[in-house]
Amino acid sequence: MEQNTNVAEEVTQVEDTPLTFDEILGDKTYQAEFDRRVQKALETARTKWEAEELTKRTEAEKLAKMDAEQKARYELKKANEERDSALAKLNAYELKNTAIRIAQEKGLDISLLEDIDYSKQTAETITTIIETKKAVFDKAVEKAINEKYKEESPKTVMSDTKTKPRVSRSSY
Repeated sequence: MEQNTNVAEEVTQVEDTPLTFDEILGDKTYQAEFDRRVQKALETARTKWEAEELTKRTEAEKLAKMDAEQKARYELKKANEERDSALAKLNAYELKNTAIRIAQEKGLDISLLEDIDYSKQTAETITTIIETKKAVFDKAVEKAINEKYKEESPKTVMSDTKTKPRVSRSSY
């Protein structure tokens, strides 16, 4: 009997403490699933690395086959693309800051601006988007306030005219 009590205490103690990672992996089904997921992650990383290496190799081979003029044109084109990309990122950053400033001036919560892709917008479209979001937000707030403070209509009570007249309390 005493041995059963000790076993019950040990089981209770084991249930209260979480299992360690090694203890979980001691179960063969968990170990197999873990191995499968690790293998899949390694395969994905290897495929991505191979694709990057192939791209680098292809570009190096392309450059090796070009003459000096072609290389210069290729490098200029690549530099222009990098410049355009950097300018687009800078413009998106500045546009986001402007949008935040406009939203704050209009009293709009800036968390409503998180879904905007600033790299694809202009100052005019951002202003329109902010005004639209402000109108929708204000309408939702107004609706919520109206619902919160909505009162029921007064009920009309039909009285029988043959009953005795009411006496007001103020005449006492």
